[in-house]
Amino acid sequence: MKVYTEIIISMVTGEVLSEKSFDYEGAVAYCKGATDDQKSLGQQQMALYDQVANNYAKVFQNSSNIMASLQSVWQPVIDRGINQYGFSLPEDSALRSMATSSIGQQYKNAAAASGERMAAVGGGNVALPSGVENAARRNLAVEAAQADANAQLGITEKGFDVGRENFLNASKIMASAPGELFNPATAASEAATGAGTAASKTQSEISEEEAAASPWSVVGGILGGAASSFVGGLSSSIFRPKAPPSSSVGANGPGIQEGGGIGS
Repeated sequence: MKVYTEIIISMVTGEVLSEKSFDYEGAVAYCKGATDDQKSLGQQQMALYDQVANNYAKVFQNSSNIMASLQSVWQPVIDRGINQYGFSLPEDSALRSMATSSIGQQYKNAAAASGERMAAVGGGNVALPSGVENAARRNLAVEAAQADANAQLGITEKGFDVGRENFLNASKIMASAPGELFNPATAASEAATGAGTAASKTQSEISEEEAAASPWSVVGGILGGAASSFVGGLSSSIFRPKAPPSSSVGANGPGIQEGGGIGS
């Protein structure tokens, strides 16, 4: 098979003026354009790319929405620091009221039981000195006050324990959330990129093979440009106006040639 590397053709007669070529034996690419299977594959790959790209957009948006929701809940907890108090005002008030009421009821029951015991001394026929009964009541009151104080202190300590636990949990959640939420989005992005790369490669191959199937369109463009340059140069050479000859100055004055004629 002969492969031409240079052909010079006359623009006037169409005659081949010169050529350069060499003999070749080996693999060849046929100028027959892309096959129907290739075109079908290209369409399928483009459709897959569109689908995967849309899926990536949805996954990323969902992940972003969840991340924003987590931030709205946990970021304020982190901002309050590790030494924050874990109970809200309503929670704290309810816990303290419950503790006081419970201790008060216990004091009331204990006072009633103490009175009954003192009344039963000697079969109920022996009167105890008034100071003894008053002292017993004072002791119960002191115990109740101490119990209530201890309960209130326990609620305070528990509140700070809960606050510290809330801070650590919030920090852990916000540290792991980006990876857990956006890993699916990253995977979807990689899938979209892979699908787009495959579709782009196939489309490029189709374009190259379609162009190879019509090589004369390329040659025609080159020859057309060359012909345009040639004609342009020729026309500029043919139609370029010539400068008029300089006027001669004769004896009869400027522009008047000798013999009475007017110079052109």
